[in-house]
Order: sequence, then C-alpha cells, then structure tokens
Amino acid sequence: MRFVGVVNSRPRYVSSTFPVPRMWGTVPPQEAWAPGMTASLAELRRVIENDGWQQIGRA
Repeated sequence: MRFVGVVNSRPRYVSSTFPVPRMWGTVPPQEAWAPGMTASLAELRRVIENDGWQQIGRA
C-alpha cells in the first residue's frame, strides 16, 4: 500500500510503499502488521510541508 495526497481531484503526492498482508475486504493498516507504514506517512507529510502546506484540520 501507499499514501496518496490528492489536490483538485488529482494525485499530487505519493508516499513510498509498505507491505500489508492480503486479506478479504479492506482493513485499515496498523504499524504492528504493516511495517513501514508510519515512516511512509511521515515521509509524505515532510514532502507536503516542505511545499508550504499546513494542516488546518482533521477529517
């Protein structure tokens, strides 16, 4: 899997990938069984922040 940041309905930021086990259905990953997930998200956040974006809320 990977994280993707979308701007104006278009993918603009893409993180590095991290492994997740294949299961039926979609289950949100957790660091315990998706090693690298937290680092991948932190990397993406750094790139976005370096472009001048700021977090103003959470959904």
